[in-house]
Amino acid sequence: TIGTGTKYGLVFITATSGNGDAPENTSRFIRYLKRKTTPDTKPFRHVAFGVLALGDTNYDKFCETGKVADSCLLKCGGTRAKALGCADEGTGLEDVVDPWIEDVVPILSKACSGTVNVGGETKLDSPIQEEKKDDGVHAASQGFHGSRPNIPSMVGS
Repeated sequence: TIGTGTKYGLVFITATSGNGDAPENTSRFIRYLKRKTTPDTKPFRHVAFGVLALGDTNYDKFCETGKVADSCLLKCGGTRAKALGCADEGTGLEDVVDPWIEDVVPILSKACSGTVNVGGETKLDSPIQEEKKDDGVHAASQGFHGSRPNIPSMVGS
């Protein structure tokens, strides 16, 4: 099981292909997140995440796959540790990508440890701790075994 106040980190970087379509290697995961029954089980309640979406404003549904993933991860119980980044191919991806990547690891690290640094003093971040207290016992039965999640068992493959 996972310790009180701790979470697994997830960095999700995806492009949007065509006019709002998920790339082939992402589509199955997005379909899983969008299932009507998935949010009820809160499969990502032990996950702190950040989503970086890559897109092009020349298309109507700019960064749609990343926006859907970010929204669904929240609905599925995840904790957004890093704000959604939407990088635009039309204006230069690096304007968003570089700053987003620069601090994603330290931000996720703090979110996953359940601590925040306040005035040089480390304290427990109560929202993360509260989420873990309620269902920490059930972590193993939801596809979490050992030190990391078993995604295939969570997705049902």
